[in-house]
Amino acid sequence: VRYKYKLLIHPTTIMSTNNNNNQKKPKLKTASEVLARLRWSSSDDFATIDNTLVGYDCRIHGPLEKCAADFSSVSQGGEIPEHRIQYFRIKSLPLNEGIYWDRKARLDRLFDSGDGPNTPISVITLDNAAEAIVNMQRLAEERAIRAQEKAKLRARKQAKKAAASKKSMEASNKKSTLVNSNGGEKKCLRIVRHIWEEVENYHLYDEATSAWKVQPLAKFGTGKSEGSKKSFKVITWNVLFDLSRNENDEFVQVDNSLLADTDSTLDRWKNILEILHSEDATIIALQEVTPRFVEQLEAQDWVKEKYALSSGLNDLSCLDPYGNITMWKKDSFTPSNLFVCKDLNRCRSMIVSLQSKNEIINVANIHLPADNHNKIARETIDRTTARRRELSAIIAKVQILEGIQKNLGIATVPLILGDFNSDSELIPKEYFADSWILSGIQNPGLTYNWRINRRAEKLRATGFSTKDPRRIDRIYIGRSSTKSLGAKLIGDCTDSYEFPPSDHFGVSVTFRNEGSSDSTTLYDQNEVECNAWSKSAIPSSEFLLALICNDSSCNGTALYDEKSSLPLTHVTLLNGFVDFSSEDRLKLTVQCLQDTVQNIRPKSSTSQDWSLPISKSSFRIFEHRDSATVVCCPDVENECGEWLKKLYNTLRVKFALCHEQESRFAGWTPHFSIGSFASISEAREQMTKLISDNSWDGNQYTVNAHGLAMFQRDIVDGRFYLSQSIPFEQHNHIDTTLFLNDAGASLSASMNGISSLVLKEVERACHYACSQVGQNRLRATVKPYGSYPIAVSLPGISDIDGIVILQSCLPSDDTVLHSVDSNRFLNKVASRIFYLYRNAKVRIRVSSNGDKELNILTIKLAPQYPSLDLMVCRLDSNENPIDDLSVDAMNTIQDSNAITAAIHSFRRNTPLNIAQIITGALRIIKLWANNRKIYGTKFGFLGGAGWVILLLWFLQSDNVDLSAISDESTTIGSASCKLVRIFFQRILSKWSSSDVVTLSDNDANESKVFREDVELAIDRKKMAVIPPHSGGNFGKSSTRSSYLTIVNEMLRAKRLLEGKPSNLNSVLDIFTMHGLVLALSIEIPPGNTTKPADIKAWGSARILHMIVSLEHKIGPDIIRPISNISRKKGSFWFLVGVEDSSAATRPVLNEFVHKQILQIEEEGRAFIPASKFQLHCFNVEEYEKIMT
Repeated sequence: VRYKYKLLIHPTTIMSTNNNNNQKKPKLKTASEVLARLRWSSSDDFATIDNTLVGYDCRIHGPLEKCAADFSSVSQGGEIPEHRIQYFRIKSLPLNEGIYWDRKARLDRLFDSGDGPNTPISVITLDNAAEAIVNMQRLAEERAIRAQEKAKLRARKQAKKAAASKKSMEASNKKSTLVNSNGGEKKCLRIVRHIWEEVENYHLYDEATSAWKVQPLAKFGTGKSEGSKKSFKVITWNVLFDLSRNENDEFVQVDNSLLADTDSTLDRWKNILEILHSEDATIIALQEVTPRFVEQLEAQDWVKEKYALSSGLNDLSCLDPYGNITMWKKDSFTPSNLFVCKDLNRCRSMIVSLQSKNEIINVANIHLPADNHNKIARETIDRTTARRRELSAIIAKVQILEGIQKNLGIATVPLILGDFNSDSELIPKEYFADSWILSGIQNPGLTYNWRINRRAEKLRATGFSTKDPRRIDRIYIGRSSTKSLGAKLIGDCTDSYEFPPSDHFGVSVTFRNEGSSDSTTLYDQNEVECNAWSKSAIPSSEFLLALICNDSSCNGTALYDEKSSLPLTHVTLLNGFVDFSSEDRLKLTVQCLQDTVQNIRPKSSTSQDWSLPISKSSFRIFEHRDSATVVCCPDVENECGEWLKKLYNTLRVKFALCHEQESRFAGWTPHFSIGSFASISEAREQMTKLISDNSWDGNQYTVNAHGLAMFQRDIVDGRFYLSQSIPFEQHNHIDTTLFLNDAGASLSASMNGISSLVLKEVERACHYACSQVGQNRLRATVKPYGSYPIAVSLPGISDIDGIVILQSCLPSDDTVLHSVDSNRFLNKVASRIFYLYRNAKVRIRVSSNGDKELNILTIKLAPQYPSLDLMVCRLDSNENPIDDLSVDAMNTIQDSNAITAAIHSFRRNTPLNIAQIITGALRIIKLWANNRKIYGTKFGFLGGAGWVILLLWFLQSDNVDLSAISDESTTIGSASCKLVRIFFQRILSKWSSSDVVTLSDNDANESKVFREDVELAIDRKKMAVIPPHSGGNFGKSSTRSSYLTIVNEMLRAKRLLEGKPSNLNSVLDIFTMHGLVLALSIEIPPGNTTKPADIKAWGSARILHMIVSLEHKIGPDIIRPISNISRKKGSFWFLVGVEDSSAATRPVLNEFVHKQILQIEEEGRAFIPASKFQLHCFNVEEYEKIMT
């Protein structure tokens, strides 16, 4: 039957021919018209977009099918032209019943076009449909096999990387130690490629002792009077070592370069030294130098007389088993910097800064990796990427040195020379000139030429190099006023030696400084393209650059994929980013990204809207070979989102080689990944659920961007983790005028954005620790409380508070939960944090409350991030706390929920959001308390939670008409300012030190814990600001003088607001000292004997005790506690003001100081043995003089 169908003539064709040969056939609806009809079909139709398969002819695989919902025309980016579509069928019906549109049979049961709905289906179409089903099954099986192979390959690669990392880290023995509260240690190791180690000495021959001695490097500004004013000659030469690898891949000493009985290593090295002597070069760079060669070199009289060496027999650490050595004429230059690049414990390259009177030449003597030769397969593996990676590290270091030297007003000339092991142009031409080409010589200058070099020919015969002769030894100089006068090869066949002394020919170039003041510029922050390192840095799949946002969701839709390798709200910018694992490259990367942000800012304005517009049409599906991803694409063509396109284009210019993502996906489409699915139909179903909410219809939302973030992949789990971030807006100083415009909303949003990033990264570390201690039978969730959930965080004032909830997955897992020790779990989290973030500071401290001891982990991922205090709460499978500490933690979470509920309880049907008005007022009050130095419980004042409860208590008890405030205001900022005015004008009529301040919560307020805390506060005459659930008292550290200070500051604010004109800016003025100052200074001892945080905690407790004693001495009315701690000259300073500088008060204070310092020194030496303690009484002038 199969071979006869081609001879059949369709019945309709016969009928048509017999009836009338000239009759025009009825038009068949096109495939595009069928698809358009299906897209508007309803669920009641027999054919819908979801139950229809499109049959088409694939040139590669033959007949195939595709779901109509996933079909895209060529004009919409699809790959299947319309003329290749053969049929449409319903996938749930048999072939002979399901096909309702057939191109060959001119069948159309959807529109009744063509030859009508009763036309029989073509035999060819039926055959193709059956074959398509078989092909689709085959391709699905092949995809599954490929996915398995990819998974295996990824697993093998990760295991190989992990093994190499472990081996390297163990060999390098570089460790960071975390000391926990039990005195234990955690070793946290990381692998970093191409590390620059500073060498503090160089080698010089001492004629007095007739020996080579180690000399310390000179300081900048002590250069010789000669040097680059005259012409100077530079030589680079690979001298060919006397080593070979044995069967164990170890270097052993051999003479494998023998060409005849008269040829030996020592003889050829002697010839090399004779040539170098005759050249009389100013700077000489040698590669493949071994200790035996150095022994011969140091024995030369001309070397002793004229040259200084970067390495010598006194220190062979840079030449084990071989390495590079740089020589310079000691009468021409003085070395000021010397760095050695180590990679996997091997010295690779070196940089020495040679200074003369007028300039510094930064000489980089390099030996890049050679192609890896497989002796068994007789093939060579090109290692261009490895060479580019090492060269990028070299340019990075040279660029950093240039920046330091230019800041000192010194002109610089970069010089990169050595064995590049490649004839490709690896160095950017915009910044460096090839001196051989610069000299204008017609000779190609082939330094590795086996056709005329018998020694190179012998190595080639062993299979070492199969490439044509090349110029792989080069001298590059920065494009400056230094010119090349001539260049030549040395050690070639023109010399009077039987054999060339090395397999490489050396290169000799003569330079001359033209006397211009111009010098090379490898970096200019004002020029987008002027950055030599970023232009030459190659990408790595282990690093990623992304845009991160303040918001994790939009209109209730989460904008991240929890299962992805980066489960954070982000837009990938450069996937395959530069390697920033070392300190130098990290510094340059951050610098370059900061310049990028600065370059895209509008020149005419200091403000920029960093929001991205999102609407219903932003949701799309990205189709992959074996899966599909639902994404949300912000509109970058919109004026609101145009800045993102400009940002990306600027990054592509700066990081010219980081184009992997753009080349792989035929362009860059900015998007948030929302979820990955096994098939397109699953992805489309999920997308339909996401946008089914009517709130998306016709509305446009915005997502606020926070800044750029750099991520590095962990070789163990393959996921990306945050390394550094660059915010779009820096908030080093809070401008009160701008702050009051929106009541600090923008500052708080930025703070919450970075806080959410910190919380997410710490939660991922908690997941890892949970898998380690919980045997994958527990789950961990970090729950924030405090300022973050109510959006009142402010930079420089607020930190992050969080509770990690450990919960059993099943009732049978409760036994595992009970066996988990909180301290051990926090140590696992700390170790993970320290492993991922090398600049992180982590500390576990113990907080005592009666007979309870609570372990708190404090984490600061980087200096620019807020710190996080984390405690543990353990819940069983029924969500019940299993111990008293967990009960307290749950009460803390309930307090946070009660505060949020109280803020939203004032909701009214008003033009402005009442909750936003209240949170705006809270931010203003927090800034006021911080500026007036009355913020924080350590010194007897109220902290963030205390001020929040005080304001909410005031609103509940005073019945403030928030609706009127909203109706009278035009913005949230102005409404919040009005509420703050009302607060300061009325608060003292409602509140005194005897009042109990709390939130209205009948169940919580009647608890035993709450009643006990109230009674304790009243009994001790403390401020009673008590949370409703957890108990405790935010005013428990208050003293009489701290309460009076708060009252006085409130009275000051009231007076200023009642004055003419009323000015809230002046209320927020920063407090200045007056009268007398008691200053306690505690020196921070060197080393890690005592943590600075512990010193601050001890000093705060001691100053509070001193305030109480002082109140009994002179009374609380003239004492002015100050909440901030100053850090000056390696010491912490704790201050107490005395607002009476009369002659009668000063002697009393002097006597008090004398007695107190004896007690402080006695107690302090027991706690901080190596520290110094001082207590002084200053007037304001003396205090300001010391502080400045």
